[in-house]
Amino acid sequence: MKPVNKQTVSDRIALLQTAQTETGLLSLASEFELQCLRELLKLQQERDALAAENAAKGRCMAFFASVIKSGEAWSETCETQYDAASRGSPATDAFLNAVRAEGVEIFATFKRQQEAKARFGSTEKALLMAQADEAFQYAAQLRAPKGDSDAE
Repeated sequence: MKPVNKQTVSDRIALLQTAQTETGLLSLASEFELQCLRELLKLQQERDALAAENAAKGRCMAFFASVIKSGEAWSETCETQYDAASRGSPATDAFLNAVRAEGVEIFATFKRQQEAKARFGSTEKALLMAQADEAFQYAAQLRAPKGDSDAE
C-alpha cells in the first residue's frame, strides 16, 4: 500500500479526474472517493498552514526569550519581531472561527429543540425560531472568509 501524502492524494485525484473526463462519468464509489480525496487534500493544506503559522509564532517566542535572557534592550529588531508575531494568523483565525461556529450551531440546535416543544402559533415558538435562525446565520458569518460581502 502506498503511503498517504499530498503527492499520492494529488496523483489519485488527477487519475480520477482524467477517467471522468475521458468517460464523462464515474461510478458512485469513484465519485465518493474523489470527494473524499479532495476534502483530505483541503484538510492537509489547512493543517500545513496552521503548522507554518505556529512555527513562525514559536520562532518569535524564542527570539523574545533570548532577548529577555540576555538583558538586551528593546530595539528596532524587537519591534519588527513583535509586529510580525502580533499580526493576524489567517489559518489559525479560520480554524478558531470554525470552532466558534460549531458552538453557535449547538446553541441554534438547542433553540430549535425548544421551538419543537413550544405550542403551535405561540409567540414563544416564533421567538425561538427567530433565535435559531439568527444563530445559524451568525455561524455562517463566522465560517465565511474575511472580505466575503455575502456573509456580512
